[in-house]
Amino acid sequence: MKKFLGILFLILICTIVCVSATNSVNHDFGNFTADIPADSDIKAYYSAVVHNVDSRSLSSSSIQSAVSNARDKYVSYEDGKNDITYKFLNSTANGNYSENVIGDEISNDNGLICFNDTGDYYVVKQQDGFLFWPGECYVIIEGSDLNLLKEIGQTVKFK
Repeated sequence: MKKFLGILFLILICTIVCVSATNSVNHDFGNFTADIPADSDIKAYYSAVVHNVDSRSLSSSSIQSAVSNARDKYVSYEDGKNDITYKFLNSTANGNYSENVIGDEISNDNGLICFNDTGDYYVVKQQDGFLFWPGECYVIIEGSDLNLLKEIGQTVKFK
């Protein structure tokens, strides 16, 4: 009977581990890669902060020119199916990550800085730097499932 219960217990543990494991795939975001949920529907959105544009002479060509010459450009990727947003920021062009997160810092461990904004979470992964200086790039992952965001954040690899 003990042997039977031991085997049953082992099967139960294996089943729980297999069911709870997230089904993920590696995705190339251009400046970084990360393991994301397999059912993700990633779409890219391009943004730029445009400076010194004369609003009296706005045309599509002047807007395109201003955007192409903008120093503050970044791409955000949205996964509508899992309600997750990924942003890559270069701190030399866009300041630092604190300008792009809202809420209180709740943890800073394993290379991830986590923030809580009443049910929305931000997980920030910073590029490794040299000695005590941080790297110049950040990935911000935003969503509602903190554990999933941390799992994804741990797999971020900068190029």
